Amino acid sequence: MTGYTAASFRTNVGKGLYSRFLSEVRPGEYEVTGAEDVTVEQFVQWTTQSLYVRELGYRCDSRLAKALLRKSRDNMILALELYNRPSLENRLDAFAMLFCAAWEQLLKAKLIEKDGEAAVFRDTSKPGPRKTVGLQHCVDGMGSADPIRRNLLRIKFLRDEATHLTMPEVQGVASHLFQAGVLNYSRVFRDFAGEPFLPKSPLGLLTLVADTRQPTPVHLKRAYGQSVGSEILDLVRTLAEEIESAADPSFAIPLAYSLVLTSTAGEADIVLSKATNAAREVAVVVKPKDHKKTHPYKQNDVVQRVNIEVRTRLRTEQLEVALVGRDKSGQPVFNRHDFTCIARKERWKNGENPFHHPLTEDEPVLHTYSEQAVDFIVGRVVDRPEYLRNLRARHRRNRRS
Repeated sequence: MTGYTAASFRTNVGKGLYSRFLSEVRPGEYEVTGAEDVTVEQFVQWTTQSLYVRELGYRCDSRLAKALLRKSRDNMILALELYNRPSLENRLDAFAMLFCAAWEQLLKAKLIEKDGEAAVFRDTSKPGPRKTVGLQHCVDGMGSADPIRRNLLRIKFLRDEATHLTMPEVQGVASHLFQAGVLNYSRVFRDFAGEPFLPKSPLGLLTLVADTRQPTPVHLKRAYGQSVGSEILDLVRTLAEEIESAADPSFAIPLAYSLVLTSTAGEADIVLSKATNAAREVAVVVKPKDHKKTHPYKQNDVVQRVNIEVRTRLRTEQLEVALVGRDKSGQPVFNRHDFTCIARKERWKNGENPFHHPLTEDEPVLHTYSEQAVDFIVGRVVDRPEYLRNLRARHRRNRRS
């Protein structure tokens, strides 16, 4: 029971205070909708007639904390709007700056409410305008192992120390960090302010980038030069390794899922189970893939790509060791024989797989290969100097036996 009299209830309904929750189905009878996850406190806040209680930051005693909370919300909303504007080339830079500003203002508001306004100002003995503490000072109050703190510091790094590295090629891996950071902000803001920083909406908070293929050294060198291109590639690889090792959605949102058809639930993100006593038959729709896009390379294309990639990552003396084949001028080279040895050892041509696809509609059958095949070969050649030499020796032994 709410304790309201019938007259008070009718007055509130007439003013539209309950319009977001009540809909009249017939005279005098109402249906409640959209209140499943609403707390009593939220209900009171959203239906009160008091404008003061409705003001953002009504929980705060400090006017400065309220002002910081408003600025924080506006900066995060602006960060999201800019990030989701695909025509803006420097949106990664803009997002990182506004994201950090929003977090700094939110954490300062929390610090003020906890320790007073003096807690966010530096030494006040000097004349002139007072300076406030920075984001690092606010973050230091979190636990060192807190994944929210790690996420925030990583994005702060992109803002402070790697501004020239936040190129479009970093977006694929950085978006995992950004998405987690926005969700973290949403939770912390709601816990502190008592309301979400964005109204409920069917739209997501941030566009997820599903294609996270790493940029190639050749592209980065062509776009930014050898030095900066190498730094960008190192940054992308470092971030990818951190995300994989952390395996924590509060640090970065993972996009890898395991789909399993099984009679018992196992280690899978999505499980398809057998249904007994099902009322209807199930139709499975498989979305066809364009293999000319997923496996675009012929054998000669792969050989050419590998040579280009390897030469950008190894010095001349390293190439002499890692590449066994020689071209007409005597220079070390990755050739068709090397590729054949790898394809046979890995059994790529045994069927369709992430590395190989047989285009059976062609006559004769055309074997095509993916970007993953190129990355696999380059990784082996670069990381294992004796890889091709040992592979050729094994191939010779197999032919003799």
